[in-house]
Amino acid sequence: MYCRPESQKIKATVDGDGVLRVACESEDKDVFVDILPETREWPLKDKDMWHKFNHLVLKRVVRLPYSSSRPFVLNETTQAVVVRCGSSSAIVT
Repeated sequence: MYCRPESQKIKATVDGDGVLRVACESEDKDVFVDILPETREWPLKDKDMWHKFNHLVLKRVVRLPYSSSRPFVLNETTQAVVVRCGSSSAIVT
């Protein structure tokens, strides 16, 4: 079975001022931004088991709607976000 690689349907960047800009190929789709939690300061006991760590990250993700009509400014401590448009997603660091 051969599966073609999915083409990137999202272009997302963060400028020097922390403003996230997203271009989604499917303009009729809702766009969401998942803000990943800051984990550098988490105690080691919260990171020691991958299964536990994964669940903590998923539990602390904040999902927000994105609109190109208003600026989406990221907090300076945000390390990464996942941009979702329809069935496509892209990580932005």
